[in-house]
Amino acid sequence: MPADRLEKIKSGLKKEAGIKHLIQSIALADRAHFSILICGMSVEAEAAMELLEESVSAVLNEQVTFIRFSPDRDLGPQEDRNSRHL
Repeated sequence: MPADRLEKIKSGLKKEAGIKHLIQSIALADRAHFSILICGMSVEAEAAMELLEESVSAVLNEQVTFIRFSPDRDLGPQEDRNSRHL
């Protein structure tokens, strides 16, 4: 994926109030914090994750890394997908 496309998406995300709120809530969380971020495209998800890592790291003055779960992993037959709690 071209880096300029990723940066363009991150630039747009920086203007979103929801992202700003998420950055602050993660930075202010004591110990573990669990949030779900839903994106329409994988490139948007990657840009959001990078932006969150960079922004929360800047607020905390330390390196922060987020765990990424692959949306492409095999969940088995279609009928099983509706009954799993992931």
